[in-house]
Amino acid sequence: MQRHERLTAQQHDRLTAQRHERLTAQRHDSLTAQRHERLTAQRHETDSTATQRHERLTAQRHERLTAQRHERLTAQRHERLTAQRHERLTAQRHERLTAQRHERLTAQRHERLTAQRHERLTAQRHERLTAQRHERLTAQRHERLTAQRHERLTAQRHERLTAQRHERLTAQRHERLTAQRHERLTAQRHERLTAQRHERLTAQRHERLTAQRHERLTAQRHERLTAQRHERLTAQRHERLTAQRHERLTAQRHERLTAQRHERLTAQRHERLTAQRHERLTAQRHERLTAQRHERLTAQRHERLTAQRHERLTAQRHERLTAQRHERLTAQRHERLTAQRHERLTAQRHERLTAQRHERLTAQRHERLTAQRHERLTAQRHERLTAQRHERLTAQRHERLTAQRHERLTAQRHERLTAQRHERLTAQRHERLTAQRHERLTAQRHERLTAQRHERLTAQRHERLTAQRHERLTAQRHERLTAQRHERLTAQRHERLTAQRHERLTAQRHERLTAQRHERLTAQRHERLTAQRHERLTAQRHERLTAQRHERLTAQRHDRLTAQRHDRLTAQRHERLTAQRHERRNSLATESTGRCSQFTQSCFI
Repeated sequence: MQRHERLTAQQHDRLTAQRHERLTAQRHDSLTAQRHERLTAQRHETDSTATQRHERLTAQRHERLTAQRHERLTAQRHERLTAQRHERLTAQRHERLTAQRHERLTAQRHERLTAQRHERLTAQRHERLTAQRHERLTAQRHERLTAQRHERLTAQRHERLTAQRHERLTAQRHERLTAQRHERLTAQRHERLTAQRHERLTAQRHERLTAQRHERLTAQRHERLTAQRHERLTAQRHERLTAQRHERLTAQRHERLTAQRHERLTAQRHERLTAQRHERLTAQRHERLTAQRHERLTAQRHERLTAQRHERLTAQRHERLTAQRHERLTAQRHERLTAQRHERLTAQRHERLTAQRHERLTAQRHERLTAQRHERLTAQRHERLTAQRHERLTAQRHERLTAQRHERLTAQRHERLTAQRHERLTAQRHERLTAQRHERLTAQRHERLTAQRHERLTAQRHERLTAQRHERLTAQRHERLTAQRHERLTAQRHERLTAQRHERLTAQRHERLTAQRHERLTAQRHERLTAQRHERLTAQRHERLTAQRHERLTAQRHDRLTAQRHDRLTAQRHERLTAQRHERRNSLATESTGRCSQFTQSCFI
């Protein structure tokens, strides 16, 4: 690379010297001055047109990027609001169903629980709360680890982007410093060569003036043809650059449309999956509610049939025992009073325990609902802060990049205009000084050299014209080769810059797609974890309901067996009391018969 630069500098110096000699000879002509002014005006118009076009393209690109960012942020906000609304509705529905279920179960439980069942439910509730607390702590730890991993990935990505930006800025600064150093060295070398050759050219210039007067018409024709060729080459280059720009814009438009189509298909797929998931959850909820309703109706029907059978058996037993109850009313009255006192004390104790348990359940439910509400509000606040922070960082980064790009373009435009102005002023000053010195030297030496050189000029004129023609043809060929090489180098540099820009845009697009994929995977993972947690809670609830149903049926069976045992014990006790009463009556009859016989004997005696 250094050798190429050195050879390029040497070749540039050599070509600059030759071109300077040729231009110095032609600059004294008025046509050269007119052509210089015309080219200066054309260059100024070209620079103004390029500046306006650059500003227009910059504004269009800024508007397009702003519209794309607005659409992307709108889609993200819509997805976030949809997810928040779905979670809020799910939580409200869960709370409402939980409250209804708790009230219904509380009403059923208050009728059949005893002190032993209260102790057993207390132990089960402690285990269930421990499991729920463990799940909540696990979920909190998972969210904390996810947030830490997201921050770590964000920091790594920021460091990588900072390193890339530092390398890019270092390369740009190196190129700018190299260009400035090359221009400074070129200017110094140009001034030194100009000072050395000015004296030599001054002596040769008087000899060339006579030949230049002869070649002026030829030069005018050559300039006209050169201008036509330059205009043709400029038109061809403009068409080629226009075609390349059209291809680049077509490729950018294709990438933009592809990205928009990908985002639209992703949104449609997300909506379809959301609808399918909603239908699946609705079907599962319908089946679960149907099963619960079937169990509830089955339990109610079983209780109703049990009550009817109990009433029928009670009526039969009442009809059978109506004849036998007259004799045991006296004994049963004492037992009934004792049972009533025992039932009253039992009811009072049951009401006291029920009130205490209701207060404790109310406090636990309030704590659980408060914790769930705090977790939900914390998650919503974390998502809102994360979204705000992402939007703020994106806006700051966009503003920073826009400001850097504006400063870079302004600096490049200022450097280019400064260089052009410096070249124009240097050329004008050099032409003015050269003309003044030439006029002075010409006036001083014309008188002395006219007589001496007249004879020599006649002989040397033919040789000089031949050499000048050869030099002119050589210079024209060199200019043509230089123009071709300049066009080739310009095309290579344009291709290299296009490839670098394509790589940069590809890297940016890859980062954007990576971020979108990370967000999509995070959302899918969140949905999967939510579904797993919903299934786990559903399974736990099913087990809990199954245990409650088993306990309810066990309590009903216990009540039924207790009633049967009570009836059996009552019948046995009634039979035992009847037997005891018969024995006591028989014994009293025997005693009365004996006393009557004794009284009769005493009376007889």
